[in-house]
Amino acid sequence: MNSRDQFRSDAPRSWLHTNRFNLFLIATLLVSAALLALVYLQWGDDDSIASGQLESDPIATFALLDVGQALSAALVTTDGHSMVYDFGLTAGDTEETILPFLAEHEVEQIDVAILSHPHQDHLGGLPRLLESATIAHYVDPALETTNQTYAQSLEMIEDLQPEVTVARQGQTYTLGEHVEMEILWPTDDLLLEPDGSHNLNDNSTVVRIDIGDASILLTGDLEREGENILVDTLAAPLDVDILQVGHHGSNTSSQTHFLNAVTPSAGLIPVGRDNQYGHPHREVMQRLREAEIDIYRTDVDGTITLETDGSGWLITTERTAP
Repeated sequence: MNSRDQFRSDAPRSWLHTNRFNLFLIATLLVSAALLALVYLQWGDDDSIASGQLESDPIATFALLDVGQALSAALVTTDGHSMVYDFGLTAGDTEETILPFLAEHEVEQIDVAILSHPHQDHLGGLPRLLESATIAHYVDPALETTNQTYAQSLEMIEDLQPEVTVARQGQTYTLGEHVEMEILWPTDDLLLEPDGSHNLNDNSTVVRIDIGDASILLTGDLEREGENILVDTLAAPLDVDILQVGHHGSNTSSQTHFLNAVTPSAGLIPVGRDNQYGHPHREVMQRLREAEIDIYRTDVDGTITLETDGSGWLITTERTAP
C-alpha cells in the first residue's frame, strides 16, 4: 500500500473521530445549558425557594428566624397583629434578628409572646425584647429551673405587668380576623425527670396555629415522651401543613409515628451551622425524607418565611444552599 492509499484509508476514520468529538462537545453544552436553566427556574433570580402557591394577597406572614443554634419564630398579620414564640439565645439575637423582623412588618405591639420552655437557647433574648418592645400578653409553661435569665425575665414581666397566662392544653388565642392559636401541650400533669424535677424539653409549649386553611405546629424541644402522649391523646389536632421540627432536629424528637400523625408538607428545622450537637441528626433527616416532607433548615437557608392567603402558602428563604 503506497502513502496515497494510506492517506485515503485513514481519512474517513479521522473525519468520523473529529465529528464524534464535536457531537459530544455539542451534547455536553446542551446538557449544561439545560441544567443551568433548571437551576435558574428552581432557585429564581432572588435566590429563594418557593413552595405552594397563593391565589390572593397574603393575610399573614410566619417566619422561623435564623438565630443560630436556638429558636425564635414570629407571626404577623396584615390586619396589625403579631405573635413571637421563643426569643433566641442572646440579646444579639433580639437586636439583630427579632426586632428587625418586627420593624419590617411595622409591629408596634406584640399581642402574644410565648415561651416554649426555660432553656437559654429559647429565652436568652427575652430580657432585651422586654426592654425594647411592648408585650400585651405573655404565655409561659411555668417550669422549675435555676436559669438566671429566666428569673430576670420574670422580674421584668412583673414590673411591666402584661397579661400573663400559664400555658396549658386547651387554651386558645385569636390574632385579628384570620388567626387562631391553640395550646396543645403541656397539661397540669407535668412530665418529670427521675429526680422529680420538671422535664423542661418534654413540657415545651406546643402551639397549633391556624390561618384560614393553612396550619403550623410549633413544638419547641418536645421529645419522645411528649410526642407519644400527644399522638395517643390528640391525634387529629396534630395534623398540620407545616411542622417546626422538634429539638433542633435531634434524634430525641420527630419519631416516625409522630410524623405520621402530623403529616406535614414541610418541616422547618431551627439549627445552627456546624453546631457541637450534630443537629439535625442523620436519623431525623432520613425519617423526614421517608415521610416525603420538604426540609428547610436555618443553618442552610437562613430565616424561613411563610406567607399565606388562608388557603395556599408560599415558603421563601433568606439564602440557599450552594
